Amino acid sequence: TRLLVVILLALSFYFGFAISYYIFWISLLIIVVFLRLVQAHLGYKNKIETLTIIARLCSDEMKYKAGDHSVFDPGPSGAHEGHIYANDLDIFGRASLYQAINRTLTFGGRRMMVDTLLDPLNETTSITLRRDALSDLDHRVSWRQRLFATGSRSGEVFGDVANLESWLQ
Repeated sequence: TRLLVVILLALSFYFGFAISYYIFWISLLIIVVFLRLVQAHLGYKNKIETLTIIARLCSDEMKYKAGDHSVFDPGPSGAHEGHIYANDLDIFGRASLYQAINRTLTFGGRRMMVDTLLDPLNETTSITLRRDALSDLDHRVSWRQRLFATGSRSGEVFGDVANLESWLQ
């Protein structure tokens, strides 16, 4: 349909000025319609990408539940060497706690997850606040899926945060 609109637009401009100003206004109307179609196309494309990512996430979750632990990141190797309980409790690695709960998509998020598992909260107030925040997110499945899809498309690469920090200084 966009190609048809462009062809009609070109023809209306070509013949329009020679025939009448009405054709000019029709051409402007065609431009508006064309831009609206492009906007709608981009919106549909974004929705399709989002739903594709969410479908992949759901498929990966089902695979994980069925015992295929390769679908999610097992965590950093060597991040816990010498830690008092990380090896004994299978915090990292295949079929680990990290692999079961981590759905972070950014380097900062992964680092925060590792730090949280290696150095958990020990103050009652902080634990209660975190529990309440997680409890609130528990019922927002659709929102969490859309957030995951948005994060998946972010395209973050290692060094982005360092580059941003150096740019800000």
